[in-house]
Amino acid sequence: MSEEKRKGSIIIVDDDSSIRELVTRALQHEGYEITTAENGQEASHEMAKKKFDLMFLDINMPGLNGMDVLTIMANRNADTPIVMLTAVDDLDAEIEAFKRGASAYLTKPCEMSAIVHIANSVLNGRSTTEETPG
Repeated sequence: MSEEKRKGSIIIVDDDSSIRELVTRALQHEGYEITTAENGQEASHEMAKKKFDLMFLDINMPGLNGMDVLTIMANRNADTPIVMLTAVDDLDAEIEAFKRGASAYLTKPCEMSAIVHIANSVLNGRSTTEETPG
């Protein structure tokens, strides 16, 4: 793939290697440059070395968890959109993630097409917030 077709750089932060691999494949297929990290400390180290266009972030990880990373990112790289990709299906956690600066919140398991759609939407400047009935 030529450099001209590269859409942007994304970091995927998840302690589950199978999730990292699946999301990496789906987004690389779309032309994104992918970096992975298995925990918050590793993500923080990667973010200090390079600016990413987007981050997919798990919440429950050993050590520095996703909510902690959100807080750090708000202070360090506030312009990098962060999509929570987590098994935590809890309204309070979702609200807290948005308060800390998350751009979107996806609950695992989810379709890879949803991840690709969110990446394309966020990186093209379109809102990913959808109104839900209720």
